[in-house]
Amino acid sequence: MWVLHNPEVGYIVFNYEGNRSKRGAMSTLKQYQSGYLQTDGYQSYNEIAARPEISRLGCLAHVRRKFFDAQQNDQKRSTNVLKVIQVIYAHEEKSRELTADERKAYRQEHLLLVYQALKTWLQEQSHQITPKSAIREAFNYALSEQR
Repeated sequence: MWVLHNPEVGYIVFNYEGNRSKRGAMSTLKQYQSGYLQTDGYQSYNEIAARPEISRLGCLAHVRRKFFDAQQNDQKRSTNVLKVIQVIYAHEEKSRELTADERKAYRQEHLLLVYQALKTWLQEQSHQITPKSAIREAFNYALSEQR
């Protein structure tokens, strides 16, 4: 099931393709030519996201899950990221009732520096983590989702 949501106009589309392959993504999004595309790191979206007028946005919920799962591997680093994500979610809750333009301004004012600090911290810490660990997987995923 491929699900599309346009928060600006409030519609949701469910498109059953019977597969999760690139073909399903391409069929579902064949008419989508410009705007934002928020996805997880699934590679089926890569060709669509490469279109010149499309900006791909990562999925913070999937980043959060990776760090949640990595807590037993590296409690300190995982907890740090999970706390930052809680701050982001709290701001998102506050901005829920705003218009799209107001929400964008709110995010610029309250969240831009949070995201930038998180990215810098992830990059600095990533040099200190062992490869092939759950925390490394979480770091790699988080960094790949930041565009």
